[in-house]
Amino acid sequence: MKGYGWRLVIAFVVLGLAYYFFVYQRETPAPATDEKIWASKVEAMAQMKTNLGAIADAERGAKTLSGAFIECAPNPPAIPERKASWDAGAATGWEELGITMPRETWFQYEVVVTGEDGFTIYARTLAEGVLLEYTMDQDNNLSQN
Repeated sequence: MKGYGWRLVIAFVVLGLAYYFFVYQRETPAPATDEKIWASKVEAMAQMKTNLGAIADAERGAKTLSGAFIECAPNPPAIPERKASWDAGAATGWEELGITMPRETWFQYEVVVTGEDGFTIYARTLAEGVLLEYTMDQDNNLSQN
């Protein structure tokens, strides 16, 4: 491959690079950056269901040990639109319940005691721009409100 052959190879490389930068890249859509869209809704929902089950188990354990369910105030205090910090000391009842939760969550959790033998756990989020609320009762019945 003497002079003419190398020129032809270089010309094709230049044409390929020009096509890539001026045609192909412009056709590739930019990723969406809307902050209200969940980074991983499936993962957040799975974590929420696991957390509700863990809270229900802790409530049943508290009832066995002390004879009463423990009411827990909303935690985090505001319903999150994005990931928020969860701290047992941020709201009443959680430290007494003695549950360990993930440090960051998409949901606000609350436990309302509905009588001597019942409780309802609430999980709320504003991650999609509207209020999503899930509940679980003492029998582990999960529902979306």
